[in-house]
Amino acid sequence: MASTPHHTVKGTVVSAAGPPPGGGSSPALHPGAASSSCFAAPGAGAPAPAASAASLFAAVKQNAPRHLVEELLGELAAAHGDRAACASRDDGGHTLAHWAAKRGDAVILEWALARGADPGAPSADDVGMQPLHWACTEGRLACARLLVDRGADVDARDRQGCTALIVAAQWGQADAAAYLVKVGADVRIFDRHDDSALHWASYKGNLEIVGLLHHLGLPLDDADAYGQTPLHLAALRGNLAVCEYLLVDAECEAPPR
Repeated sequence: MASTPHHTVKGTVVSAAGPPPGGGSSPALHPGAASSSCFAAPGAGAPAPAASAASLFAAVKQNAPRHLVEELLGELAAAHGDRAACASRDDGGHTLAHWAAKRGDAVILEWALARGADPGAPSADDVGMQPLHWACTEGRLACARLLVDRGADVDARDRQGCTALIVAAQWGQADAAAYLVKVGADVRIFDRHDDSALHWASYKGNLEIVGLLHHLGLPLDDADAYGQTPLHLAALRGNLAVCEYLLVDAECEAPPR
């Protein structure tokens, strides 16, 4: 992890030190953009009219009432079939399952999964996040459980090497992190900068996740690709509660001067 750890989102390097891209509460997405979605059945030679899929994704991204989303889904399914409706993607390469997981709509997610949506489909962009990653950015536990129950790989990595657990640590979602650990997430997986979920939780100042991962036995002296331990990263961000926990409660050795 460099001085400012980062995660590439839709081809953009996003600083973990700053606010979430696209606004305060949104994950690494830009919900406002819903311009030219493509809708096509798998293997089809030509896409169906883009307006139909664009209307669906615009409604989902803008948190439209569920009945409106269901109406649009019904129209798409009637015109092109259930599987084709579930396989449609927005202009950023994200599926209906991604957006349902982000907004925490387990009903729409269940509809899609029951009709053939792939619970582990990565986004068709430079990031390659799966619906489970997106659910964990927002702490959407019902959707996370549904995805795991339907076969989503809890340890699947995006193109930055991040698992859902690492993403939960990046976004401070302690309940999601605890759930992932409960269902067998590997806490020893590191991203491409050799940062674990413990490194990220320390950097973000989430004491609950730090305590959980320390309790599970993650070494406190693991250094990432830049030689930084969790204590270094907590100190870098001025996360005093995490520093105190690591030094006093966890008895982590302070780095030499």
